[in-house]
Amino acid sequence: MEPRDPGTPARPDDLSSSSGLPDVGRLADSIELVERLRAGDDGALNELFDRYYDRVRRIAHIRMGSRLQRLTESDDLVQDTFAVAFKRIDKIDLHDHASIIQYLSRVLENQIRGAVDYFDAQKRTPTQGRVLSTDNSHSDVELREARAPDPEPVDQLASRELKEIYDSCVQELDDAHREVILLHEYAEATWSAIRDALDRPTEHAAQQLYARAQIKLASRLRRRLGR
Repeated sequence: MEPRDPGTPARPDDLSSSSGLPDVGRLADSIELVERLRAGDDGALNELFDRYYDRVRRIAHIRMGSRLQRLTESDDLVQDTFAVAFKRIDKIDLHDHASIIQYLSRVLENQIRGAVDYFDAQKRTPTQGRVLSTDNSHSDVELREARAPDPEPVDQLASRELKEIYDSCVQELDDAHREVILLHEYAEATWSAIRDALDRPTEHAAQQLYARAQIKLASRLRRRLGR
């Protein structure tokens, strides 16, 4: 196990390690993939999709809220997010993984707002069909089609269920605690970036907010897991 960054608050217990977030690999590899995509290498698109898909999907599921989850699939919004984002590849900041994930998250937020507007309008004038992307400029971008998953071993099913519980508990947190968890754990943002995003006076204040969020999250996880 790698030593913890001394600036990172300790977890209140081992329940918060249940996030199961995948490793996004070396930043240098991501930068190379972005540069290849900018140069017109379509193969880099699917590699970037595979690398960041699960994090963005889980962020989408948390940000959608229960109402939108009942109306559409997070996978549809994430597919649209990647398609739109990679049509605007020059806008991606390559400083760190967080900047890439946060860029995708901003595009995702637009897709979520568009989906909410769509379903609100559908209430007034019912129509048929899945929600369309809020940006049609990506029609010539093709992402790898999701294939039906192979049967999962019991341990993988248990791991997936635990991750779903973790994400659900994050979603239930109040806005500030949810955002600091998303930024630090899901997007891997730096403390300075979190300080600015959440309008905290110092990095230490951002770290303290994260520590309080961990306590709230661990409490919810214990209740859900019956511990």
